[in-house]
Amino acid sequence: EHAPLEPWQRELLGIVRSEAYYFMPQRMTKIMNEGWASFWHSKMLTEGLLDATEIIDFADCHSGATATVPGQLNPYKLGIDLFRYAEERGMDLFQLRKIHNDTSFIDALVDEEFASRSSLFVYERNVKSGALEVSGRGWEQVKERLLQGLAWGGSPRIELLDDDHEGRGELLLRHHFEGRELDLSSAGDVLRQIGKLWRRPVHLLTTENGQPRLVTSDGEALRSVEVKA
Repeated sequence: EHAPLEPWQRELLGIVRSEAYYFMPQRMTKIMNEGWASFWHSKMLTEGLLDATEIIDFADCHSGATATVPGQLNPYKLGIDLFRYAEERGMDLFQLRKIHNDTSFIDALVDEEFASRSSLFVYERNVKSGALEVSGRGWEQVKERLLQGLAWGGSPRIELLDDDHEGRGELLLRHHFEGRELDLSSAGDVLRQIGKLWRRPVHLLTTENGQPRLVTSDGEALRSVEVKA
């Protein structure tokens, strides 16, 4: 609304913004959608639709879709496990599907038994070695991390603090740190693009390794410095 844009540039940004809103409901229900499809795919094919000669081919295909990769959350795997757990507990699956999104679904179903059976754990990156290491297996800790990862559609929460920072017409943004650090490489790319559109420097306050940090871009160069708390 305030950047010095040409009409055609403003129109293109409006299109991108509308597309983002269109896809947001899908981002908020990805685990449920993929889990729902995997649950019924497995249930229907193994309980009557396939004969004995076809089971191996199905199992090969299904195991590939629900496989887990270190450091990544597979929505097919988590989703199908949650629906199977709900079925075991006698819950109405169609009602669950109707009223929940991913965040409320996980909040309602993940408990100590589910976390233990699914071998869920929390991991952190070792600051010294850079390696990923298991940091906890408590179910409450696991649940909290899952919910943190889904808050705000899985995107970081960024607030505009000032559009005339220090009277120079620069943008000042703040990342609300909620246990998840920004990928500063990706954040830097975004700041460069915002700087090109704003045509003035853009600043982002964030947290890295527990220390406040200010990342700045003028649309080309990128600078990152620690700041006093």
